[in-house]
Amino acid sequence: PIYKRAFESLPESSVFFQASITTNLDGPDVDADTSMREAMLTMSDWSLAFLDRVYEILRAAGEQEKVGKGHSGVASRHTSVDVAQAKNFSRIMKETLCYFFSSMDDETFVSALRSVTKFLEEETLPHAAKDASLLCQAVASTRFDLSGNGDCVTDKNPGFDALMSVLAEDLEHRSNKSAIYRLRCLAGAVRFAGRAVIKHREKIISAVEYALSKPGDKHLFKTGCKLLRHSLSSQCEIYPISQCSHPMRSIVGEGLRIEGMGKSAQLHGGALIHWHVPSSEQIDFTAQLLNKFSLQRLKEMGDPLSRKFV
Repeated sequence: PIYKRAFESLPESSVFFQASITTNLDGPDVDADTSMREAMLTMSDWSLAFLDRVYEILRAAGEQEKVGKGHSGVASRHTSVDVAQAKNFSRIMKETLCYFFSSMDDETFVSALRSVTKFLEEETLPHAAKDASLLCQAVASTRFDLSGNGDCVTDKNPGFDALMSVLAEDLEHRSNKSAIYRLRCLAGAVRFAGRAVIKHREKIISAVEYALSKPGDKHLFKTGCKLLRHSLSSQCEIYPISQCSHPMRSIVGEGLRIEGMGKSAQLHGGALIHWHVPSSEQIDFTAQLLNKFSLQRLKEMGDPLSRKFV
């Protein structure tokens, strides 16, 4: 395999160098696989170091984030080129983080998830809310429990469960900036979270209700609308599961071993892509959100005697 020969060409000073991997490249894979697993043990420390670099980027995002808009819709502090570069940066970060969390083994993911939740709990970065939401989106959209006869079971999502315990608690007791930041991160986390959202429906409803209850605060109200929109789309739309379209880990099952490392991602070798398909319970939750927040406001807008028009 190409990736094993790439390991063979590494210098002895490399942290990934494994002497035993060069002994029997074309024979049985026992020694090679053992060496590969040993090399991948370094992934844990490297992953945490990489996350620390991501956190530093978010902390320094104040100069890159748009802080005000002019009549043209472009930030007053930046040119259109700056805005385009910021969008490209966000797009690259999203893809990088999706691959990053998809490629981890389970133990490494637990350590990385603990690091992310600690970061979100201890720091509030209003100017980096968009990129922080992409971090939350990657955590919550790449680690589902895929089991059954070809079906995608997305109601087990450890990443989303952990984020909910941090982002949706005590919003009414937080400062305005802190609440907006956490709601924005929650909107990112819920976007492709699948059926795992159902067991947190009460917290989602409470968060949206809190944000929309203060129409005088346009920033908070807008963030609540974004959370509502992403919650609706995540529960009633069909979309691919990210960890399936980024198959970097080895897949092991009964009589099955597919090496993911070193292979290209989407649709390689006719790989099966799992899709999130809404369940009846999710459709009911979508209808509940629409009835509670959208339809009532539409009725108020059409009532000339209503004084609740926003």
